[in-house]
Amino acid sequence: MPAWSLTPEELMARAMRDGKASAELTGPLADAIKAKTRSKAATQATFEKGGDAGDGCKFFISTVVQSDIPSTKGDIVGDYVTVARTKVCPKTGQHPPEILDCKVGPHSCMPAKASSTPKTP
Repeated sequence: MPAWSLTPEELMARAMRDGKASAELTGPLADAIKAKTRSKAATQATFEKGGDAGDGCKFFISTVVQSDIPSTKGDIVGDYVTVARTKVCPKTGQHPPEILDCKVGPHSCMPAKASSTPKTP
């Protein structure tokens, strides 16, 4: 990863301009991830263009890695890695991200999928 620190907004702006941007993540999001995971390591992030979303919109894929996640006993269990897709449109701006994958070490932290079968009365 490059040796600079950027907020998520700065990373997104660079990815929009250059196609891809990687840096140490700073700001409230990085602080929240560190607090939630209890890791003291730097939060790393990569944002990159992920394709056309129609109507002039683009998808961007973000990968955020928080290394050295401790267990409740203090042992390191692995890295927290989350991958998200964000739609950015000229008219409506940046939409909320959709989480595509989430892991802590080898374990998934994605919520269980709800049944897509409609309930009948």
